[in-house]
Amino acid sequence: MIGPKKSTEVVQSTSSNVAKEEDDISLDSLLEQLDDEEDQFLAQYRDQRLEELGEHMRKVKKNLQSEEYGSVNTFQDEQRLIQTTASAERCIVHFFVESFRKCQIMDAKLKSMAESHPTTRFFRISVADCPFLVEKLSLKVLPVVIAYKNGKELDRLIGFAKLGNDPNDFSKDELERWLVRTGVLPTRDTRLTILSKGNKLGQSKGNANYNDQDSDSDWE
Repeated sequence: MIGPKKSTEVVQSTSSNVAKEEDDISLDSLLEQLDDEEDQFLAQYRDQRLEELGEHMRKVKKNLQSEEYGSVNTFQDEQRLIQTTASAERCIVHFFVESFRKCQIMDAKLKSMAESHPTTRFFRISVADCPFLVEKLSLKVLPVVIAYKNGKELDRLIGFAKLGNDPNDFSKDELERWLVRTGVLPTRDTRLTILSKGNKLGQSKGNANYNDQDSDSDWE
């Protein structure tokens, strides 16, 4: 009886070892397959990113050769501004009064932004030249900066309220962060939310007049 028992134990041990080896081989094969799939995914992602970066650089180069990008363009015809804004993929519009100190500060910061971001267009127009928009957009306090994408309003700045704790000035970095959050400046971070309000230029309602003051101004 001892002999057959030992034989059975040997067979069971051998079977267990074979099963373990098969499990190890199966696990190794699975890991190799996962490694291959990961390598393939990374290669595809790399190729996709290279293609995207190449397209972005071609677009930047083209825009740099155009007078429409890299600077803040001043409009005196509000109808032309409306048409241009509606056709622009991404743009900023600054509504200003030339003599307002805060409008001058905003102009200087936007000029720097335009030079640094050649895939977004930057516009400005005096409120004296756009009475229709002043009324329709309910512009009552200056400066006002509105971010648009494909003709739709993303967000707007009224004065310096969203740009830090200093009521009289703000940093260029604060302005850039706000522009990125709105979605008007392109970003790789897909977690950033585009705050689209769906308002086209000229659709808001309201009445406004303005006084020439050296500050944020409620127009009465």
